[in-house]
Formats: sequence, structure tokens, C-alpha cells
Amino acid sequence: QVWLLDDNTYYICGGSIISDRYVLTAGHCICALSNESKLKVMVADHNKDQSSDDIQGVTRLVNIEEVITYPDYSCRGIGVVTDDIALLRMSKQLDLSSDSEVGAVCL
Repeated sequence: QVWLLDDNTYYICGGSIISDRYVLTAGHCICALSNESKLKVMVADHNKDQSSDDIQGVTRLVNIEEVITYPDYSCRGIGVVTDDIALLRMSKQLDLSSDSEVGAVCL
């Protein structure tokens, strides 16, 4: 589990690690961004309001280098929203084998 930040300060949404480079989140989370290039994910932070649970060397911010929304998703959807999915490609690869606090969800 990760949480998304806009410009290091504004909590946007949550997401799930699905591989060492990708996070899965909702498409509507990306619609709220003021600038996609400032999007980051916080890894291995169990309580965003406290730094006391941070794990030295594991808890960290990772830049997002690419945002991929589902081709048929529209941020202007009204009523029932379909195809509400996005992939975020992280700028750095996570070490899922040695960090016991960081892992990918099973899909």
C-alpha cells in the first residue's frame, strides 16, 4: 500500500504496489492533480500523520515518471464512472525481495 502526494504536501489518494516499478490507483485520483510531474508516492508509511512509524531506509518518497490512465477513462464522467483505473510508473525500482515491509499485492 502507498499513498499519493501532489507536490510533497497534498495527500491525494491511495494505491497498491503491483510490481517493483508500478502502482495501481484510481483514474479519478489523477484528475485532481495540478501537475502530473510533481506526483510522488510514499512507500512503507503506515500512518501519514506520524513520522514515528517510519522505517529507516525503507519509508521513502518515490517520484512518478509516467502516468497511464485507462484509454476509455474520462475525467469528465458524470454518474456511473467506468474504466476508473490508472498505472503509475515509479522512477526507481523497489527492492521487493529484501524489504519485508514492502510487497506487491497478489492480482
